[in-house]
Amino acid sequence: EAETAEERHVRLSTRVRERQLAKEREQEAERARLRALVRVAAPFRVEALHRSLTTPLLATIREEILPLPAALSLRYPVPPEDFPTYASVVATPMDLQTLLTRLERRYYRSLSQLRAEIGYIAQNMEQLLPEDAPLRLTAVDVRDRLLAVVSQQFSLFCSSSSSSSS
Repeated sequence: EAETAEERHVRLSTRVRERQLAKEREQEAERARLRALVRVAAPFRVEALHRSLTTPLLATIREEILPLPAALSLRYPVPPEDFPTYASVVATPMDLQTLLTRLERRYYRSLSQLRAEIGYIAQNMEQLLPEDAPLRLTAVDVRDRLLAVVSQQFSLFCSSSSSSSS
């Protein structure tokens, strides 16, 4: 039997609509997944980053970042005698030891606050040093590694939190 043009049109329209509905269901499932992540992350805005996130984060930073030769020069606050203009140029000093101490004391109220302070490590060197200065490039590398560790640990925390709440 030959399919009429109208029947073919109806069949194709039905297929297109089925695909649209499937895509809408996928999008809704993704929105639900993101809402669940927001619910998991919501307490971080109110109190402090959860201990079950900060503990492995501290361990990972100590094991993977601090031993790097590049991290050595960023481990402690910049000595004023090394950079006399530092305090006048840099609005928010930041170093790895300060970052770790604040994590230990649960200073950070949100991931965005933690990420911003990690960003200061590189931003401060970018303000202070010429573009091709090795320490400036090192600070960018350490910042990027720290941000990757934070993202990785947060993803692990969210997946363990959502699986334990299921």
